[in-house]
Amino acid sequence: MDVLASVYRHRFLTAAHVHALHFQTASLRVAQIRLQRLWSARFLDRLYIAPETPDVRDRFASQPLYTLALGGAQRVAAAQGVSLSQIPHTKSENRRGFARLRHNLVFTDLAVAFETLAAREPTWRATVTREDVLRRALPVWKGRPSAIVPDGAITLSHPTLAKPQTILVEVVRAGARAGNRTVQRKLFRYRDALRAGFFREVHGFEWVRTVLFLTPSMARAKNFAVLARDIPGGERLLRFGAYETRSSNRLAPTTLLTAERLGESVLLTPTGKLVPFLPPPSNPSTPSHV
Repeated sequence: MDVLASVYRHRFLTAAHVHALHFQTASLRVAQIRLQRLWSARFLDRLYIAPETPDVRDRFASQPLYTLALGGAQRVAAAQGVSLSQIPHTKSENRRGFARLRHNLVFTDLAVAFETLAAREPTWRATVTREDVLRRALPVWKGRPSAIVPDGAITLSHPTLAKPQTILVEVVRAGARAGNRTVQRKLFRYRDALRAGFFREVHGFEWVRTVLFLTPSMARAKNFAVLARDIPGGERLLRFGAYETRSSNRLAPTTLLTAERLGESVLLTPTGKLVPFLPPPSNPSTPSHV
């Protein structure tokens, strides 16, 4: 039931995700066998996606993705007290949205890393809000300017933090149309949304500590960090990092978004300073975003 609840919460998970969340003291093979049995019993659906480029190994195309099938959805609906019709579980529902699936899986990597940290260290609590939930809340803003939807949000609580702090996550996988200008406009849009109180009013995020831009490589992260140098308050708010590393095109890349790296100084600020994913202890003063 714990595995089914995690698949429901994240929509699609790999065996590596499930291993990190639920089988940390066992081998990856144990998690793979459990998922295979849940699939055979029709609690889970199992999907494979084609690589984006035939000659380049793809991390998510090299392994199955698991999502809920009818049996799992029925049990989750009963346990969560929600209608079965609200839980995607049919073959057609499970194969929609593949154009953004890899994009969303990068956010899942980070969300699973924070949830794994919270499981290991109970003083931390991580609440994950996915893009679809953020998008459904937009009518609260009623068409006013400064609305923007990140790829997801992670809200952290800890005894040393004065109040819960939220990380907004923006994944930039491919080259943006109009290149750096498009990214820079998005940076200013986040600034404007925070000044307008958008995230507080629409999503209840009282303290947005960080807007995190994740790219495939540190070289691109450095380029984006330079774009943020002239944004007031950007040094406190904006962070840039890589989500994977690749040794060769013949091997699938390795994710850099793991629980072990959350405390390491691997994210860039606009001035090039390296800082960790985890926020430092804060004082009780009211946050100032910009």
